[in-house]
Formats: sequence, structure tokens, C-alpha cells
Amino acid sequence: YKRMSTSHVKLALRGSHAAEVAAAAFFRGQACVGGGRVDLEHYAQQEGAALERAREALSEARVRPSLFQGVLNVGGMAAGMATGLAPQRVRLAVWSAVSETLSDHYIEQLRAVREQQEAASQPQADVAVRQILRELRDLERTPEGAPPAPDILMLQKLEKVQELGVGGVAAVLVKWAGGHAIRAASRI
Repeated sequence: YKRMSTSHVKLALRGSHAAEVAAAAFFRGQACVGGGRVDLEHYAQQEGAALERAREALSEARVRPSLFQGVLNVGGMAAGMATGLAPQRVRLAVWSAVSETLSDHYIEQLRAVREQQEAASQPQADVAVRQILRELRDLERTPEGAPPAPDILMLQKLEKVQELGVGGVAAVLVKWAGGHAIRAASRI
């Protein structure tokens, strides 16, 4: 973490920590209402470990956490509990949207850090940060059978919103709100 003064790295670590706060809360919320289901407990524990890894990276890099983390924690928990109580089709669609939002975030952060390093002609800088971002990106967060969250191409082909169904609409909203919340949290 020798080059932690770079703004892109600070944004990446702060945003990643914020994303993990929300994800861990989401999966804890699902586990709270899941009646002791082993799969929900597994994902909650996995996200708890990912949150701890993101927290360690913040500390090592001397980057402060987002001031938005309390809101993300409460929002993630509420969303997790709500989807945990929803019908399976909706639950899986939202779960998939959360997973895709996290993957999209990590891909975006890896790209930004790489571009900054290339612009600064320092391709070896921040290797540890890129490794952490890759580890968090590569976590398996989506259960088997979960449909992919609708993307922009799918939305452009729709004639009616009803074609998405409740699960699809919920997934679109979660993906949109989650992405914006993570980006805002990285800056606050």
C-alpha cells in the first residue's frame, strides 16, 4: 500500500468497503428471516468475511470509511429482510441484482485503478489493492437457478414493463439504486 495517496485508490477502497457493508447487511437480513436455511447462513458468513477483508484494506491504506455506511447497513438489512420474505422468484431476481451490482462495481474499480496507473506510467503500483478488488469481485454470490438481472439491452427491447414481472422490476430498481448508492458512498 505504498501509493495510497492516489484518489482513485481511495475511492476504490472506500466504495468497496461501502459495497461490502451493504452486501453483508443484505445477506444478514435474508438469513434473519430465512428460518435457519444453510445457504443463507453460508452467504451471510461469506459476506461477513468479505466485509472484514475490505475493512482491513481500509485500515492498512489509512483510508477512512464512507460516512454513508450506516445508511447502507440499514438499507441492506431492510432489503435483505424484505426479499427474504418475498416469493422465491422475486427473491432470486433481487439476489442476482445484488450480485451483479457488486461485480459491476469491482470491475469498474479495477478499470479505474488500472487506467490511473497506466496514465502515471506506474503499472506495478497498487498491486495489493488490485488483488483485493479481484478477490471481492470473484466471490460467488448468486445461488443456482437465479435469473440474470435485466440489463439495459433487455430493457430497451421491452414493449411493456409488465413483461419484466415483479421480480424483474425489483431487480432493476435494486441494481440501479445499489450502483448509485455505492458510487455516492465512495465519495462521501
